[in-house]
Amino acid sequence: MAATTKTTTLNFSLTTKVVYAEAGKDFVDFLFGLMQVPIGTIMGSLLEISMPGSGSFGRIYVSVMNLNPSYLQSNVSKDVILKPKTASSSTIDSVPLLRNFVSKKRKHESSYYGQYGTYGAAKARRVDPSSSDSSYTSSSKSRDFSLEKETVTINFDKGLELVKASFASDTVLTDVFVGITRHQ
Repeated sequence: MAATTKTTTLNFSLTTKVVYAEAGKDFVDFLFGLMQVPIGTIMGSLLEISMPGSGSFGRIYVSVMNLNPSYLQSNVSKDVILKPKTASSSTIDSVPLLRNFVSKKRKHESSYYGQYGTYGAAKARRVDPSSSDSSYTSSSKSRDFSLEKETVTINFDKGLELVKASFASDTVLTDVFVGITRHQ
């Protein structure tokens, strides 16, 4: 079975915009782990699931794929560019959603974030230890708008969709979980 994790989002009910998301440590480890995955590996994974990378990086990746190897140095293969390995000090192999990016030979048990139970992200601009129940309650009572609470499941493909959206958008949570604006 493929690795999955869950996150809870708080959405404006009238505008269907994600204003806050709460997730467990496994999702935060996934987000932090993405910082160690080489861009070529991410672009290749997006292409494999028929979701080519956004903008210039996607086009550069495809141009390298189509490049005649005779144009490269004799000691360089396309795989070095298109399928680079993660750093040996990387801890991403302990994050279930990132295991597709890891060489099968390496095993390293570790994590990025401390032992807090839940973490919050407001508009995907930062990650802090928090509880959405208190945020949800205080936000609903202090303003004249209603919020809807929704739990979403994130698998590897949805994680890649988050990555792709993050290259083009500051409203990643809304773009991916609500689908208001899709950046192609």
